[in-house]
Formats: sequence, C-alpha cells, structure tokens
Amino acid sequence: MSTIYNPFSPESVAVSRLTAMGFVGRRLGEFDAEPESLVYIRQLKVDIRDLVRVVGPDECEAVRMVGSSVALQTYGSVAEVVARIALTWPEMPTARGVVSA
Repeated sequence: MSTIYNPFSPESVAVSRLTAMGFVGRRLGEFDAEPESLVYIRQLKVDIRDLVRVVGPDECEAVRMVGSSVALQTYGSVAEVVARIALTWPEMPTARGVVSA
C-alpha cells in the first residue's frame, strides 16, 4: 500500500527545513524509488558535520561529528529531531562545541 505525498505534513515540512538549513540529502538503498532511508549531511567546518538519518516519519536520528567523535546526538520523529537541531545545535560551533564570536 503506497502513501500519498502530503507537502504540508510535519515530516515534509521538517525535511524542507533541513534543506533550508544547508543539509544535502542522499538516498540509501538499492532502489531509488523506495530507499531504505534518507541521509542528510551538513558540513559546518573542516572537521565538524551534522548527519541526519530518516528511516520513516517516526524514526529519525541525528549526530554532530567533531573529527571522529560524536559531540551531539538525538533521536525521535523527523519533526522532533529537526526542531531540536534548529533550536539547540549551534550553527557556528568550535571544536569544543560552543558558538564562536
């Protein structure tokens, strides 16, 4: 059973917000028409990047990588995770995870 795309659903709005925040999306899986998940990546500095993996409307995870270490991490629905990134993750972090002046 296929679902009908609704551009005004909380999930669609959240994914649009990710791209507006500078994330670039890629499909993961064998088939482009029905990917296993979607991955969104935003490079902030040379060694700092945010990654968001969307498995379904209610299953999403995000991490901020500083070098090869996880500095921030969150789980939840797509809308919850994107809201947390937008509201609590600084867009101009330093290697210590704080906003630079």
